[in-house]
Amino acid sequence: MSETHPIPEVKRVESEQEKAERHARELADFFQEMQEHGLAPEAMYQHGKTYAANENGTVGTLDRPFGVFRVAEEHQRVVGSKERAIYKTQMESKTGAGIDREVAFYQKFLPQVQAALSPEVREGLAFPKLLKVFEKEGKAKAILLSELQGDLLGVHDFGYEGKATTADFQRIIELVRAVQKISPAELQAASPSTKSIDHANSEAEWLSQDKVDLIGKQLGEGYDTKSLQVITEAEKSIRQQPERVLSEDVFQTNLMVLPDGRTASFDWERLEIGTNPGHDYAKFASRMWTEPEKQREFIRMTLAANQDTPGFKAMFKSNLLATEYSHLFRHYAGIVERAEADPSRYANRPQLLAEAEQAAPALKQAIAELLDDTGPWAEEKLPE
Repeated sequence: MSETHPIPEVKRVESEQEKAERHARELADFFQEMQEHGLAPEAMYQHGKTYAANENGTVGTLDRPFGVFRVAEEHQRVVGSKERAIYKTQMESKTGAGIDREVAFYQKFLPQVQAALSPEVREGLAFPKLLKVFEKEGKAKAILLSELQGDLLGVHDFGYEGKATTADFQRIIELVRAVQKISPAELQAASPSTKSIDHANSEAEWLSQDKVDLIGKQLGEGYDTKSLQVITEAEKSIRQQPERVLSEDVFQTNLMVLPDGRTASFDWERLEIGTNPGHDYAKFASRMWTEPEKQREFIRMTLAANQDTPGFKAMFKSNLLATEYSHLFRHYAGIVERAEADPSRYANRPQLLAEAEQAAPALKQAIAELLDDTGPWAEEKLPE
């Protein structure tokens, strides 16, 4: 009798029409939800961009865990504030982030974070005000935040726009270090759904074999082995680290330069618990590929600020390579390769191809510096 095996479940891919219909239903639910609170949307924010939003719908998408809307000006009386307000609500179908975590950050942890900052950095940072919390079945479901007005440091997944200065870098680095002083137990108590990440295992999984092969193919013989060595060398240090709170999402789209020169930080719903303190700097560093010198400056400043953490350099390299550089490199190098094989493939998306042609060599150089210990990773020579 032949052995039988269960047929593996095949995950069905949602069609574009089905996705559009789902988004329409979710938007309708959001509009109804806001109406129940005496509010109406004026605009929707997604991927660092602003879209019109009204009862007839929006041209934006809803592939993020939240719906984020500017409250219509005529409804400010409900907010009870002279400031323009942002309504942020969690999608029931999405997980991995939590409004309860954001509420805990503003109500409980922000004062602790600010107390841990140097006076200069504390004066140079700004945060939205938590105006109101809406609950559903005893849990935070939506919030009202004061709207910040300024320029984003970048646009999601489209590189770095060059707005940040050395002062911004210093504020971001100190902010991350202050957040990592939050008690993991207190965060877990405030938000039981908070994830705990074992980075020693996760980073080995994130640097998948196809990424390793691509690095070897593009950078040359031996670089695939070097990539794996970066993960191996960091593993021991990561395992020796205590669990700490990680911001997970401090990067260009969630940072803003205000007209008065301060750096504003927002979107704190993704707080998690992890074992690699370098994780919080990797996303910001990787998105600076369009300005290599500023990218190197930020990496140097990050390494200098974290010299008090044994093994930090190895851990930072491991996370930056596994979670960000290799991911972006695969994306952009893949576009370039496909365009070379079929020049007409991106005829209708010339901007994407142009970006990929710029990004792929920049990321290749950044990965080479990381693996060769050159550029910002080179050890400073002591004076003789």
